[in-house]
Amino acid sequence: MKKVKMNHRNLLFIIFMLLTTGLGAGAAAEEIALFVPRQDSFWERTVVFAQDAAADLKMNLKVYYAEGDAEQMVAQVRTAVKGEVDGIIFPAYQNTGERILQIAEDNKIPAIMINAQLLYADHWPRMKYKYWIGSVLPDDQKAGAVLIQKLIQEARLRIAQRVHILAIEGNPQDESSIARIRGFNDYLRHETDLASVKVITGNWNRETAAAQFIAYYRQHPEIDIVWCANDQMAFGALEAIRILGINKPIIVGGIDWDVQISEKIRQDLMQVSIGGHFLDGAWAMVLMTDYLNGFDFGDEAVKYESQMVSIDRKNLSRFLPILSLRPQSIDFSRYTKTYNPAVKFHRLHLQTIAEELAAATGIVELNEEEKSWLAAHRDL
Repeated sequence: MKKVKMNHRNLLFIIFMLLTTGLGAGAAAEEIALFVPRQDSFWERTVVFAQDAAADLKMNLKVYYAEGDAEQMVAQVRTAVKGEVDGIIFPAYQNTGERILQIAEDNKIPAIMINAQLLYADHWPRMKYKYWIGSVLPDDQKAGAVLIQKLIQEARLRIAQRVHILAIEGNPQDESSIARIRGFNDYLRHETDLASVKVITGNWNRETAAAQFIAYYRQHPEIDIVWCANDQMAFGALEAIRILGINKPIIVGGIDWDVQISEKIRQDLMQVSIGGHFLDGAWAMVLMTDYLNGFDFGDEAVKYESQMVSIDRKNLSRFLPILSLRPQSIDFSRYTKTYNPAVKFHRLHLQTIAEELAAATGIVELNEEEKSWLAAHRDL
């Protein structure tokens, strides 16, 4: 029998194995790196849910913030893969996707893409880049189209048939902004009875959007609809409306399900928000956990579309358990094959999660129709 020299490193390893014996598959704490473009409300929410998922899945998660600098994100990926990282999760921020995938490929590190996809290359995971194991991506183009559709419908009910539209895009170099404004334009091609359409840039920023709105409104006070590529810019438009003292109805909507939207929609200051994809980081953690523990999801799918749902006053109550959620209320281990043998296919449905959370937390709110019925039937 070959003797093993008992050095300090071997001893530490044996102690670690003894401590983790009996914890089951997936107990070893793999190191996952999550790369995000900036620290704003959407990405902070994404990070919080991913961190909670990592805790549930017994994984170590290290978060890198690029501070709005695409080159810094690429440099951070290069640094991370030279360490002890076992997998990376990242968006294809400002056309950095292929460069990051190549870094993962060169270092044989599994990678999952979230939030923003490759802009100019029609590649699939596991083809050109073998270590690109999957993606969890929202359909931003569809979200942009659905948002303007909902806003036009609402404006025609409240204001007029022929409406004036102001669209505030994010950063015109960001894939998500490009796709959302593409969906906006695609939908408007089918609208033949619009008074005017204008697109301005808000760079994802509340203050910038407010300033841009004020400057445009002073020249064009006929605005009926404000379409925004994210909720933060929608909040900026609302602030501008308040500052200008505008009393006429203006229909406002955004994307991302920001933490403040439930109150804005309840007060009818904002009419629509589309979102739910802040769970993508957590969902990627579920897939990465299973992959690293021998439950490869490749036989099911390599591209997953994250659900994005339109919220307005009619269905706000249905999603309050998610909107007012403490991430600890979700046990992400339930969605993995590693920890839950009952899982046969990877599914993450917002409606199912909302219902489970409502039952677990007791957060239930009646919609307007239900409130009206109860008001008319006080004696039950």
